[in-house]
Amino acid sequence: MAQITYTDLVDRYGNNVWAWADVNGIWDVTQGTPSGATLTALLVQVNDAINAADARIDDLLRGCSLSFVIPVVTQGTSTVPQTIRDCKRKLAGYFLSTARDVRDFDKDSNPITNMYADYVDAMKIIEDVRLKHLVLNVVGQ
Repeated sequence: MAQITYTDLVDRYGNNVWAWADVNGIWDVTQGTPSGATLTALLVQVNDAINAADARIDDLLRGCSLSFVIPVVTQGTSTVPQTIRDCKRKLAGYFLSTARDVRDFDKDSNPITNMYADYVDAMKIIEDVRLKHLVLNVVGQ
């Protein structure tokens, strides 16, 4: 699947992306957007989250009628459909935030964060694609 980039995550979650990726405490939020060696180091974590989201989506779609077109691309343009790109951003953001232990739970121990809502939404969309409740305009479908 064509990669989303860190800019896709920053567009959705702002500088939270850098805070979540900063597992070693190398970024000073007062310095603004990271650059140089700091950016390079943070991008390792961000790209790991993007790759995990990419793999999760491919794995989920592998068992359905889209398995022959993984990576899923739009018919005519060979680009990843916006629906899949959005799911990937949400999953990558969720993976990044939970790696930093950004979690809140209700009285029944269910996650109640916006990030968990993004995760649930992305997984529901992928399941709808798998079950053909949501039909993408993709090659071969």
